[in-house]
This record gives sequence, C-alpha cells and structure tokens, in this order.
Amino acid sequence: MRSELSGRETTAVIAATEKWLESFDIRKPEDAHHLLEGLWVYQQHNVLNRDLLKKLLNSPEAHARLAAQRVQYMWDHNKSAPGPAPVDEQVNAAPTPPEGAIVLRTVIEKMKYDVESFTVAAGSPVKLWFYNPDYMPHNLVIGQPGSAESIGPAAEAMGADGFNKAFVPEHDQVLVASKLLMHKEAELIEFTAPTKPGKYDFLCTFPGHWKLMRGTMIVE
Repeated sequence: MRSELSGRETTAVIAATEKWLESFDIRKPEDAHHLLEGLWVYQQHNVLNRDLLKKLLNSPEAHARLAAQRVQYMWDHNKSAPGPAPVDEQVNAAPTPPEGAIVLRTVIEKMKYDVESFTVAAGSPVKLWFYNPDYMPHNLVIGQPGSAESIGPAAEAMGADGFNKAFVPEHDQVLVASKLLMHKEAELIEFTAPTKPGKYDFLCTFPGHWKLMRGTMIVE
C-alpha cells in the first residue's frame, strides 16, 4: 500500500488511510501489521498521528511495539521533519559490510532491494550481508527457482503468528532466510549455494511486500 501512495497528494492519502484503518482493531494481533502500514504512511507523508502511535505502542504484538518505538523516537527528536532522513544521510550512516560479503540493501521508501540480482558459484560458501535502512521491517528469503509466487502467499497466510517467525513460512522451497530486520539493522547470512545452476528467487515476505520486493540469485 505504502509504495502505491508515495507519489500522491498528502491530504488525499491521509484521508484514505484514516478510512482504511477504521476496519482494524488494535486488540487483535492479526491486525498489527495493517496498523503498522498505516503508521508508516503517516511517517512517509510527515504527518503526526499520536493516537495511532499510542495504540501501537500498546499492541499485543512485540514487533509492532518495537516498530512504534522507532517512529516515536523519530517524531520526538525531529519534530520539524518527522519523516525519513535523506537517502544520502542514511547511506553515509550505514555500518560497514564484512569484507568479501555480497551486499544487499533495501531502498528507502521504495519497497525494493538495491540490486535485482547477484551471482554465486554452485556449491560454494556464500556470505550475504543484508542491511535495512528503511523505516519498515523487511526480511530476505531465498527460495527455489520460480518459488516466489508460492512462498509469498504462504507468508501472508501466517497472520499474527508471522511476527514470531519473521514471516518465514514452513515451506519446502525456502532455502535460507534472514531475520525480520528493523530500521538500520543488518545481518550476515552464511549458507552454501545450491549445487544446481539456475535462477533462484529472493523476496521479502513481510505481508504486502513480496510482489514488489523480489530479485534473482543466479547460480552458475
């Protein structure tokens, strides 16, 4: 939702978001990620919504509370501009990747990774450094060739339980997966590349993300 609304006029976006949020209940764990999406729309458009923030700070879902705490910090410490910092500032503030690791980042406010593909040698050890400068949580799941269309819906079907499992479903086509990374968190993922050459899918399985946040791991 947030990606589709990013380029639209703020007044109309906020009005639509308020109406959309009316259908969710903060007391229901399964509604937590929808309410978070709404909070991030406010964040993206530099509009404060303290009432929604307060509700999420008291969410029954721990990940929702943590994400709300991040937004609260930004709003409390940068009142004149509660939205995300400029992209160049985020890049300059990024931690240094481990030497020799393949680097993959999220793109701020774009619901995408910064690379569409990377290449590894079949059967070789792989070090993949994943960094999330975005204000939304994201993960990185690598699956078999053509598996994104199956893994993505399986993750969305996890509902509220997904927060406890980083929205990584128990799926026979999942090869490796990261944690659910919050703003400015990074993870070094180490695994052995498949022995069979091919084009393997990678995607973010946080609800609503997988259709846009995807790419290809080329094994050759």
